[in-house]
Amino acid sequence: MKSTTSKVLIVIAFLAVLILPVLESDKVGGALSPYENRYLAKFPPFFDETNNFSKEFKSGFETWLNDNLGGRQKLIRLSKTINFRFFGELGFFGYRVIKGPNGWLFYAPDPEIPYIVNSFVPDDVVTKSIKDSFERIADELEDSDISLVVAMFPSKFNVYPEELPTSLKLLNKSSAAEVIDEALKNADGFSYGSPFNELVVSKSVFPTYSRAYDIGHWNQYGAFIGYSALMKAAKQQIPDLRILTEENFTITQVERELKTEWGFSSKEIDLHYEPDFTRTAVEDTGFFERINYTSKDTWKSYRYYKNSDASLPRAILVGDSYVWQFLLNNVAESFSELVFIHYLDLDQVNGLLTVIEPDVVMLMGQGFPAVWALSQLSITNLSAEIISHDTPTTVERGESYNVNIVVRNSSDQAWSEDEQVRLCIFQDGKDFGYRINLPGGVKVDPGQEYTFVLYNFRVNDVDSTYLEYQMIKEGYQFFGEKERVDIVVE
Repeated sequence: MKSTTSKVLIVIAFLAVLILPVLESDKVGGALSPYENRYLAKFPPFFDETNNFSKEFKSGFETWLNDNLGGRQKLIRLSKTINFRFFGELGFFGYRVIKGPNGWLFYAPDPEIPYIVNSFVPDDVVTKSIKDSFERIADELEDSDISLVVAMFPSKFNVYPEELPTSLKLLNKSSAAEVIDEALKNADGFSYGSPFNELVVSKSVFPTYSRAYDIGHWNQYGAFIGYSALMKAAKQQIPDLRILTEENFTITQVERELKTEWGFSSKEIDLHYEPDFTRTAVEDTGFFERINYTSKDTWKSYRYYKNSDASLPRAILVGDSYVWQFLLNNVAESFSELVFIHYLDLDQVNGLLTVIEPDVVMLMGQGFPAVWALSQLSITNLSAEIISHDTPTTVERGESYNVNIVVRNSSDQAWSEDEQVRLCIFQDGKDFGYRINLPGGVKVDPGQEYTFVLYNFRVNDVDSTYLEYQMIKEGYQFFGEKERVDIVVE
């Protein structure tokens, strides 16, 4: 009897071990984990967009289960506490953090180490190549009456090298950021904003970067110095540009504290900027969905602001977290429309140029790697006109139709399949990947027209739908006119 009871208890305990973590899990997922600095996986949908069982459900379920099991976050916190108290590890998941002698924390993933210790310093060939690239971009934009502004924001370790651990030896006196900064100050054809010197000089009066509260960025005071440098450079291109100054804010000193659940704590001072004016720029969260924006930005940092004052200039701003976490609200006040995208989405700039038609493009980022990446931008002048189409506005359910769409190449570049220029077919506002390719060997020169044929279009299970036609350079940009046709299904 005792043996049977023991077996039953063991089975119950075993099942509890399997079931309880699932019962205590986050049933939806997608929450931001404070211990891992990332969003956890969401519970996957059972069905795909065609209402069939999703082939991705199994792998998605496994990922969700791994991320959201009950008790997982508590175990991570316990592990970090032990590692910090007994082994001195700082416990920031997903990237390396190093601690300076006075309690400073520095974001230090492996790719950043050469820039921290100055083991990589660009030579004259590299600096000239970057400068020439920005001058080329400025020339390409000037053809469309668009100005270029470039800015580089130095990393925390560039401004506070004296706070790095004594175990880190700087291999060169000058950093990569300083070398590029000096080179871009002497460039032609665009304006360059450099807060480097002011950030270094001002730190003797008040801290310009976060000591530990933020491991990788400037503080609010340093950010305002960066904002001012950027906007002064933009004003060189747009003389009437409105710039905010410290007189537009009530400024108070605040104390910030980083206190982790695994035992690390640090306090620091910063400035808080409370506007003395009513902000007129409003974020429109639906903008990117409306233009079918495709992004590689894992943080989804892209933003669109529209100002009530339509007389202000328009701008596209490309940058990184130094921008979108600190500067956007203030920059948006100066423009009737402002689009921000991360430089990971640099290939989307051309598409946005056709949507926004900006007066200025601003390229800015933290340190040498960001500036080098931004210098790779290539501006293309792609445009198209939809001349005609014979899309039926009423169709019989299940019947097939061939549709002819005549498009004129109104750009200054030829189209071909080698260039991956195609006609995109949107259905009900979504890009499902429907494309009509140009045949191999066919080239559509500027000014020429080409008839794309949509074969065997049919509708089976809805009472109405709509199609939209627009040209696309695959993986690069949508361009030209976008034609919509509403269709009734009988």
